[in-house]
Amino acid sequence: MQQNQIIISNGILELYQTYDSKITIPEGVHTIAEGALKGNAGLRRVVLPSTLKTICASAFKGCRQLHDIQFPEGLEEVGDYAFNRCHNLEELIFPKTMTKIGAFAFLYCDNLKKVIMEGPEHLSKAVFSHCWMLEDVALNRNVDDSNFSQEVFEGCIQLSRITLSGEVFEIKNLVAAMDSHSDFPQVIRSLAKSVYHLITIEDGGVLKSFNINLKSVLLPDGIVTIAKRCFFNKKGIVSISLPKSVKEIKANAFLN
Repeated sequence: MQQNQIIISNGILELYQTYDSKITIPEGVHTIAEGALKGNAGLRRVVLPSTLKTICASAFKGCRQLHDIQFPEGLEEVGDYAFNRCHNLEELIFPKTMTKIGAFAFLYCDNLKKVIMEGPEHLSKAVFSHCWMLEDVALNRNVDDSNFSQEVFEGCIQLSRITLSGEVFEIKNLVAAMDSHSDFPQVIRSLAKSVYHLITIEDGGVLKSFNINLKSVLLPDGIVTIAKRCFFNKKGIVSISLPKSVKEIKANAFLN
């Protein structure tokens, strides 16, 4: 029978290789080191200690079956790629003590539906990129949205509920939420733009440019006009599905 391998030194979990589906990390551990549980593909549930402060880069990267993990009060930091490709995660609830979140931390967590993360006032690059199923996210109202264009919410096309420090906003149409004349707070407008950051949608639902290399394109509802030369020379596109909201296609929109 294969044995688990655990290395803990001075409160730092340096390595945890396991063949179990459920593990409990011992009390007294304050840091999960870089890559400590990386690639434990059969791991489904982790019980974290109340003493935990830091989850370092790539700590749970590639734990594809991980479904259940509860974060303790006192957690302060989650590092780059910490939960990258944890495909089975569906809900994450972080304590308000957490203030730092690294780049690509939840990249390709493509079953993630709900995230509560009201502590951090800054989100690094591509934190939730390609989390296609994300519907419900709670953030700090004071979160800095100046870098949201760096793929922070790229592809989160299902987002329909955003909570800012307890205030709930229901989003029926992300494209409409981008409009500078909408009633939504600036953070939400920036978040909506982040979802579609590789396409330019101007006020009034004008699709100005499309810069994604896809074979099949499904344009979001809320686009009213496709601008001149919008898809010019996009030779890799095989099919495009237009939303019912489209009313006008300008000259040379699909030229070449």
